Order: sequence, then structure tokens, then C-alpha cells
Amino acid sequence: MAHKKEELGLARAGLTGAIMLVLVVCFAGIPAISTNVAAAETEVTYYSLQILADPLQGTTSPPPGIYNYVAGTTAILTAVPDDDWPFLYWIVLNLDTGGEEKIRKATIKILMDEDHLAHAYFGAKHH
Repeated sequence: MAHKKEELGLARAGLTGAIMLVLVVCFAGIPAISTNVAAAETEVTYYSLQILADPLQGTTSPPPGIYNYVAGTTAILTAVPDDDWPFLYWIVLNLDTGGEEKIRKATIKILMDEDHLAHAYFGAKHH
């Protein structure tokens, strides 16, 4: 690898002497190739889904908790009742608009276009 030295004289206001800057330029006889690779930055929006169920009566799939979903995806929830507590319905709240929906199917789909809360309700068996 060859090295080439170049000296540049720089004058600075208020200084009595010249400042010398030595640059060492290295090259290997190969022309420089300039590439500009810009990383694409993508902003992803997430919405939260809180799932509730009384643990003494049943559970859900996925289990009760708070989950984050990418905007536009669909969350699939299933109510899983205990033996003595049949599934009754879901109450699904849109937390951003305040909308509420009562759904009587055990498995539901929620489009994640806003934050939601889904509560599975179970009822006692009549003997």
C-alpha cells in the first residue's frame, strides 16, 4: 500500500505562527467507489388488547393479560370455561372510541385498529 504525504499551511486569526496540518492519504491503486446505502426506517403502530376472565370460572386463549398487536392485524380469542361454568358471552370495548359489543360466540376475532378490552363472561350451570 502506497502512502502519500501532503502538507497544508493554515493561517488562523490572532495566531502569530502558521498551523501546519499533515494529511496522510492512503491509496492502493484502486479507484474509490462511493456507495450510499440508506437504511429504510419504518414506523410500526401497535395497539393493546387487554383480556379478562374470572379465573374461578374459566380462562381464555391467549390467557388473560395485556398484549400488543401491530395495527391492522387480527387477534383471535377463545373463551375456555371450567366444567361448572359454561361460557355466556364476550364484552369487547373499543378503548379509544368507547364503543361496546356483546358477542355470544366462544371464539372471536378482533381487528386491531384501536386499543381494545375483551372480557369473557361465564355463568353457573343450573342443576
